[in-house]
Amino acid sequence: MIVHDSGNFWVIDNVETDASGIFTGAEEQPQLFSLEQNAPNPFNPSTEIRFSLDEVAPVRLAVYDMRGAEVAELWNGLAARGETSVRFEANSLPSGIYYYTLEAQGQVETRKMVLLK
Repeated sequence: MIVHDSGNFWVIDNVETDASGIFTGAEEQPQLFSLEQNAPNPFNPSTEIRFSLDEVAPVRLAVYDMRGAEVAELWNGLAARGETSVRFEANSLPSGIYYYTLEAQGQVETRKMVLLK
């Protein structure tokens, strides 16, 4: 079972239950990347987002507002194995809660960040 925090709710993937609704031994998918919490958070006007990959892979890192509208694409292409750091400049955005999502190797992870001006 894979459980990850996706903002204000939990996402549970790859879960099997028996007839009574009890979780059974569903096979876990290996985590092929990690997405760190941005720092600083809250931030003004820029913050750093770090992720790491187990192998070279195509990656997409994007930022969304509370309505789900994309406000920035920070990475779209191959990323090297190991840790990568991306700076997000939010000079033109209003204060608020934003979400950044990393898509890599068939998996997706989302984290929340706060812009305070």
